[in-house]
Amino acid sequence: MRQAGALQSIKDVAVDWEDTLMLAGEIGQSAVIARKKRGRPSRCIGGIMDEQRRLCRGRR
Repeated sequence: MRQAGALQSIKDVAVDWEDTLMLAGEIGQSAVIARKKRGRPSRCIGGIMDEQRRLCRGRR
């Protein structure tokens, strides 16, 4: 069941963050955020948008 996998992914996201960075976005339109889990080197990146389609490009 695909929905069960999506729900598990949300449950697996950490709730104790060491650092949060706003990567892109505009108030009321979109937000792209990177968060670093406490004690781990990797980051989780997520975004939320309004109903308008957008292209968000990452960079290193």
